[in-house]
Amino acid sequence: MLKRLLILSLSIVVLFIVLDACVKDLLLKNINLKTCYITNHKIEADIVIHGPCEPEWMMDPAIIDSIVGSKTYNLGLNHSDFADNYLSLYLYLKHQKAPKYFFLYATPISFDKNLANTFNTYRFTPFLDDSVVAATVSEMDPVFMRYSFIPFLKYAYYSDYTYLKALQGGMYFLTKREIPEHVNGYAPALSSWNTAISAYRSNTEYFKAMQWDSMREKYFRKTIELALSRGCKVYVYESPIYKPDEQLIQNRSEMLAKVKHVTDSCKVPFLIFDTLPMAEDRLNFFSTYNTTFRGSIEFSKVFGSYIKEHIYKSEQQIATRQ
Repeated sequence: MLKRLLILSLSIVVLFIVLDACVKDLLLKNINLKTCYITNHKIEADIVIHGPCEPEWMMDPAIIDSIVGSKTYNLGLNHSDFADNYLSLYLYLKHQKAPKYFFLYATPISFDKNLANTFNTYRFTPFLDDSVVAATVSEMDPVFMRYSFIPFLKYAYYSDYTYLKALQGGMYFLTKREIPEHVNGYAPALSSWNTAISAYRSNTEYFKAMQWDSMREKYFRKTIELALSRGCKVYVYESPIYKPDEQLIQNRSEMLAKVKHVTDSCKVPFLIFDTLPMAEDRLNFFSTYNTTFRGSIEFSKVFGSYIKEHIYKSEQQIATRQ
């Protein structure tokens, strides 16, 4: 009886080890997972734009490239906090050449852990053998890390976010697919969301006084410092918000001043696009902070023009004087 029990136990352990290896391999083959794609494919971007859904949905590299003449990659990931941003950038810089310019999205609501975005552990489970990834995940999700040493459990823990993605990775491997759905990282918002702003505005949670979170600040700084350490020229920016909603947002000015204090201490510019005419147009927004497809096209043009006229041209003038 004891022998059978030992054999059964050993068989389960071996099965879990095999499953663990299989799920990891299949996830890494899923080119639609941005963290996996950037570790296995050359991107060679001169400009990288990063942050949560706002840049992912709103910044079209194709439009920016057509204006500035450089290659842009959108590293933004939906619903990501600054620790998530930090690890995504870390993985990008570990496997890609450092971009010349790095633009990081930040808005006051980004610093309130109860209002916006979160740390998405499942994005980084295939990379837990990296000490930087493991240390960050341990700090952000200690309960998960407590059990992550058990074979396969680290994938079963967030199974809703891993199993189907692993199957998709297997399908891509079998079909030899090498191009993701969003090859430059830009994932435009669904057109069906264009009328969602009324429902968003009725949720007063998004307009109450925001609370500054020290952990959000810590990883905001770490993300900036990581990019600087690799020789990137770093800019923090806030995309336009729907202007009629600005008066509904409590302590926005106070929170913006705190963001500015951090960027000043890191010696990087903080660009706030709060005077654009497009911010007045309801058709450009499906929420206070997110633009529709139409608004994304408009802001991408504005952003590309800003880089060309205020960054590239300024550098050219300095180079000419020297």
